[in-house]
Amino acid sequence: MSQDQSTNTLASAASPPWGSLPVEQYLLRQRLVEAFIQADSVAVADAEQLPPSESQIRTILEPWRSQKLRQLAQKHLAYGEHGPEGDFYFLRTHYAGGAEDDAKLRAWLDLDEEEFIELPREDEWWVVLDDAAMFDLGDNEGDWQQVYRVFPELAAPRLERSIAEVGSDLYYIRKRLKWLVPEGEPQEEDWAEAVRQNVHIWGNRLLVVDRVAFETDDLGLVFRDVKGNVVREGRVRADELNELNLYQNVKGALRETRFWLNSEVGEKYRVGGEVVRELVPLAKAGWGEPNHPILGRYDRAD
Repeated sequence: MSQDQSTNTLASAASPPWGSLPVEQYLLRQRLVEAFIQADSVAVADAEQLPPSESQIRTILEPWRSQKLRQLAQKHLAYGEHGPEGDFYFLRTHYAGGAEDDAKLRAWLDLDEEEFIELPREDEWWVVLDDAAMFDLGDNEGDWQQVYRVFPELAAPRLERSIAEVGSDLYYIRKRLKWLVPEGEPQEEDWAEAVRQNVHIWGNRLLVVDRVAFETDDLGLVFRDVKGNVVREGRVRADELNELNLYQNVKGALRETRFWLNSEVGEKYRVGGEVVRELVPLAKAGWGEPNHPILGRYDRAD
């Protein structure tokens, strides 16, 4: 067959419906999951819920994730903004070490006897994410975030989760800025840091038990916002977990410690990052204007 004949045959053939190719299903699903995580509200009234057909369950939902993951998701949604005891989740992403690593993780969890997180054994099934079939995510830096593809509820367990609440959030951003820069003109990094210090308190912290953790006893420590975005990310030694929890329980103390200050800033929270670009102009509006209709009253209250 000549090239012209081949081209004509291809042109006359019916194209497959959009979404019918497996790779298109993959792309669609990943984009929809990301949209779910980043939405400000995902609350749907019972009357508006669309029950999936048997075909949709068989071809879309069941291949996506297991019943065990669905049970974990249900539990995380039920706890919503409250999170687990101690406000920490454990995510194990490395499983090559076998029984030796299993014992090491058990020893870290047993630190609760020394008042680390006071995690009841009956809650470990949903707070300690330890299952090679679901969470063996690789050993590269940042690989742990792949868990959001099948478990977005770990990122964003709340149904209502707007990062930019004009009013109280902006008030606290401005209040933090006054603490960071008591005198003089704040710089862009000061504004960005004020945003970080405000938003991280609404997200649950994540302790990542990866290859580095098992080799060095340094667990990944991730400060997140209400949508699971990384605000700051660093490391904490296993023997410092009690100290970390102590600062965690003292209002405002954690962000003045090495756990916070020595960590790397997440991409969306750097100067010019997506969230900083959204919040800083709102917080700047009326800065220094005591009669600003929305924000001025918060300045006067200080």
